[in-house]
Amino acid sequence: MKFTPQLIATNHESEAGFNNALRHKLKVLKNLESFALQYIQIEDSLQFKKNPLVYFLSQLDNLRIKNNLPHYWRENQLLEYFDISLTSFKITCKTYQDIRILFDESGKSVKPSFEIYTTNEKQNRILEDIKTICSILNEFNTKHNLDLTFNTNQLGKSISEFTTSYNGIIIPNSNRILNEQ
Repeated sequence: MKFTPQLIATNHESEAGFNNALRHKLKVLKNLESFALQYIQIEDSLQFKKNPLVYFLSQLDNLRIKNNLPHYWRENQLLEYFDISLTSFKITCKTYQDIRILFDESGKSVKPSFEIYTTNEKQNRILEDIKTICSILNEFNTKHNLDLTFNTNQLGKSISEFTTSYNGIIIPNSNRILNEQ
């Protein structure tokens, strides 16, 4: 019989952390765009989103060509000519790059899965047992205090095998199931 991973739960805390980081990254990107638009046009927002500093400097070099400035000028000479200070832009770019969220070719964030699955058949059996008990407990009582609902020895299960969801329903404790090898 082939093992099939079963969904245990979704890690809502990690998902919320990802969403907060994404909002922050997009806010930082807006700040970078505001700065860049003072000097260049952003013709390819995907390339800008991938690496704002490289894109900015590339577009600045295009401005050098359009303005017939010497081809041997280095970055600092271009910046001086156009009266641009990149210090805060570079710091903000580093902050932007340090937020480990990637974007796909369409410009959308690449969101990882926050679902937690079993890794072996023993965990599958434990999950099914705990789901059955959760179902019975949830039918029996709508307001659960796990300590009062049953003690450690009742039903042969420990209280650590259960948790309560955000809406008060008893669900399997994913950490407890994953500890079963």
